[in-house]
Amino acid sequence: MIHIDKYTITKIGSKYNAKKDKRENNQTLFKTTSDDGMNGKRFMRMLDDLDENINVYGCNVEINVTFTEVD
Repeated sequence: MIHIDKYTITKIGSKYNAKKDKRENNQTLFKTTSDDGMNGKRFMRMLDDLDENINVYGCNVEINVTFTEVD
């Protein structure tokens, strides 16, 4: 079982700016970060829940994984 030591999840999209009466692209709409870690199954369940709640209109998803050797 893989253990996720830390993660950052960000959703980038368009945000409405009422002052300019227009949508501004490439804005951070959601961001969560943790150094607490969790097991891989729990992390995948969290991603699934996020997909259902913040991915309403469909998104491109990018995942970067880094394995760092421990001495």
